[in-house]
This record gives sequence, C-alpha cells and structure tokens, in this order.
Amino acid sequence: MNLQGFRRNFVGLCARLVSEIGAFTSGIAHSSPTCASSNIPSPVPRGRVGWGFFLAIIFGCAVTESTFANTTFSIGVTATGIYGDGSIYIFLSGPISAPGCTVTNRIDVASTHPQVKQFLALAVTAKTAGLKIEGAVNGCDPNTGNPTFDTSRMSYMYLID
Repeated sequence: MNLQGFRRNFVGLCARLVSEIGAFTSGIAHSSPTCASSNIPSPVPRGRVGWGFFLAIIFGCAVTESTFANTTFSIGVTATGIYGDGSIYIFLSGPISAPGCTVTNRIDVASTHPQVKQFLALAVTAKTAGLKIEGAVNGCDPNTGNPTFDTSRMSYMYLID
C-alpha cells in the first residue's frame, strides 16, 4: 500500500472510531433507566474513562493527520526546464515552505509522474503570459530536496492572474 492509500485508510479509520466512540460514550452518559434506578452496578464504566479515551483518539487522529499536510503556494514562474531523465523543474519567483525540503524556490516533477507534460505546459504558459501558478506540493524529491507533486489529489497546480 502506498502513502496515499495509507492516508485514506487511516483518515477513514479515525472517522469511524470517532463515530463509534461517540455512540459508546453517549450510551455511558445516558445509561438505561432500569440499570440507573436499581442498585445494580452498570457493566459499562461511566464518565471520565469513556471521555478520556474519546479525547485521546481525537487528539491522536488530529496530530497524525497533520503530518501528512500538503503545502500550498501562489507564485510566479521565473524559468522552466527539463533534466536528461525527463524530469522537469520549475523555478519560482520566491520561496515556498514545504516541510522537510531543503530547496524552496524550485519544484521538481519526476519523469514518471503521469501529469509531467501538463505541469510543464502550465509552467511554460505562466512564464510566457506573465501569470502566476497556484496549487499545492505534497512531498520532497528524495534526490534533490526540492518540493514535488505526488500522484494524489493533494498535489495540484493551476494558472491565475
């Protein structure tokens, strides 16, 4: 399973856990009248134990999901080019702050990316027409340290005025 598949599955699992725990804890808060009115202890722990667990799951999902965030940008293109292996680079008019990337004024797109020609076409159009590009990168090129586009919907680019 790739990173994007893991991310989708993990987010789905978090959402399901939240709904299940919410249903469980609402049952704790509103136990049945027969059990509450008798002296029989409830088989389900009450109050803080359920809510503490619920809050731990929420916090864990929020912290873990934030590590997979993409980096958005709105910036001008100063140059575009292609490497010998077919990968492209897009030089930017300013930095983008992609976490973990060592170079911030350039985006690389791998030659194996299914949309490499479309990214190049948008960058060349932006450069020649004096337009900006806007979008999001989702990762760093392991060879160069530059921000890059992956093949998920978390990576995208389009032209703006």
